[in-house]
Amino acid sequence: MILILTAFFLLMKECFMKHSFFMIVVIMYSQSIQGQERLYRIETLDHRVGFIDSGGKVIYKPQFDFLSERSYHGYRWIHSGGKADAGYIKGGKWGLIRLGTPGDRMIVDPVYDWVGHFSEGLAPVLVNGQWGFIDTTGRMRIVPQFPDNETPDFEPERTKQYRDDKPENWFIDNNFPEYAKERGHKFGRSLPPSYYFEFRNGKAWMRMKRGAVIMDTAGTVFRKFEMAPRFDDDHYFDPNACVIRAGKQFVAINRAGDTIVPLQDKKIRSVQFASERMNWVALEGVPEPDISRWGLMNTKGQWVIEPAFDQLWVRPNDLTWVRKDKLWGLIDTTGQFVLEPQFDQIEHFYEYGMKVQKNKKWGLIDNVGKQIHECRWDQLGYPDDGMAKIVENSKIGFIDRDGKILAEPQFRYAEYPHDGFVWVAGDSGWCVMNREGKIVVPPNKMFQFVYGFNEGVAWIRFNNLYGLVDTTGRLIASPALDFRNPCSFKNGLGWVQKEGLWSLLRSNGEIVFQIKCYSAENFDGELAPIWFDEKKWGYVDKQGKVVWKN
Repeated sequence: MILILTAFFLLMKECFMKHSFFMIVVIMYSQSIQGQERLYRIETLDHRVGFIDSGGKVIYKPQFDFLSERSYHGYRWIHSGGKADAGYIKGGKWGLIRLGTPGDRMIVDPVYDWVGHFSEGLAPVLVNGQWGFIDTTGRMRIVPQFPDNETPDFEPERTKQYRDDKPENWFIDNNFPEYAKERGHKFGRSLPPSYYFEFRNGKAWMRMKRGAVIMDTAGTVFRKFEMAPRFDDDHYFDPNACVIRAGKQFVAINRAGDTIVPLQDKKIRSVQFASERMNWVALEGVPEPDISRWGLMNTKGQWVIEPAFDQLWVRPNDLTWVRKDKLWGLIDTTGQFVLEPQFDQIEHFYEYGMKVQKNKKWGLIDNVGKQIHECRWDQLGYPDDGMAKIVENSKIGFIDRDGKILAEPQFRYAEYPHDGFVWVAGDSGWCVMNREGKIVVPPNKMFQFVYGFNEGVAWIRFNNLYGLVDTTGRLIASPALDFRNPCSFKNGLGWVQKEGLWSLLRSNGEIVFQIKCYSAENFDGELAPIWFDEKKWGYVDKQGKVVWKN
């Protein structure tokens, strides 16, 4: 890039002598460089938010009331102009800012009544009681035209309660009354209905004063419904399908508005899983008033498996977990039992199988219902970095994701696996095991206590002094460092402290600099936040210079 620019500047030398074109190019280039700068949040003691660059220069003066903690690929809501009232804010406007990557900038100044989350590159904005959509550059892609009603994804009664309780602040969650006070913020955790506007596969539902419509990313409405469906993003329900009541009949539809179960008199309440490939839908039926049972229905509206189960969980491997009389079993798509209900619990083991518990002991079955390990372990963990803990008679062992035993229960202690290695302690002391179950670092008298691997290194403690080893057991730094707690490294840097003196370390144990402060966090880019006391804080760069202090 530098060579190209140099050649370009030489070619434009003559123009520079006679015209102002060269100056225009220089100005445009300097603006593009400035546009690649990271922004860092600052906050004053009265909770006004602003932003600085990595050199500590104030880019936006502290003027904003609130910056959301939630983000969408770095896009975060920002608020300004509100008036505090009993710990909350009335009025004011919302905007968007991009943080956490090169090219941070204010996308939209606070001018909207609300700005929602992005989905497929579009975010809802509320203007004078109507919703429109902007893109990630802040350009209005769909002009405000939809009335401010609850979306199909949000529980209407809950929304109504919020609006009635706090008309100006209906996004406040009354379940967390102390949250704003504790954090010094003026807002609670809950989100308004706009949070649930969501495009999926280029389509989104919009609730109207009567019914709902489906539109595309250009804002074109291509289907209308008399009733507004509610899609549950709950863990136990299919977020892409729902049930609508039409008079005394019921129909199941997907997010595209297509019918997946036709109109019928059978009372159905919700969809747990819809499979076009398998041509059936798991539905919550209501055979009797106030009683729900789960079953499977085909796309013609016929029950393949009558609703007879207390709970039902469909798996993509053609097996379905069912619960009856407090015990879990497995059925296939024809409704035949692969395993009769016999387990107290059944859980995922990632895509490699299922954990099952019987008589307080755990075992493992594969995706076709074959028992890999009988229920004999007191504990069975989840695969973590390719290894899962098994515990029997207070001894620890490991299996891999396929259920192969890497090490029979024999260890007294074990750290969490990381980077393909795990610290384990037997009668001979601490040693390191790899993913194949081989001991690659034998016990050492210096390993009085150890801490899990992080970025290829691990802390060891010997006579209350700390050192570092790599995954081969090579001593990177002898136990000579004296501090309170070992750190986790991030991009090769980490903080340790003792009696108010914080030291920034490299992962080879070298001290970069030391600073007296109350607390410090890992570097994010070029700066790290530090606290001088419980209230005052600032940023320090990688040379130890405090670039900003509130």
